[in-house]
Amino acid sequence: MDKRNQGPEDLSTGERMATVGGAIADAMKHKAKGEHETDHGARQTVSLSDAESIIAEWPDAPKRGA
Repeated sequence: MDKRNQGPEDLSTGERMATVGGAIADAMKHKAKGEHETDHGARQTVSLSDAESIIAEWPDAPKRGA
């Protein structure tokens, strides 16, 4: 299975914990700066048709979430 089609169940517990730990550290960094981690992303926009074409290439589970 290539990385593009992997889901959380394909990772070891250690890999999942490392990912969560990195996300928490990143969020804490933003909080210390007095910003929210989504501030930068909120300034980025794409058209609906571009978003739909991007999502069409995603694996099934994230595609359903989107």
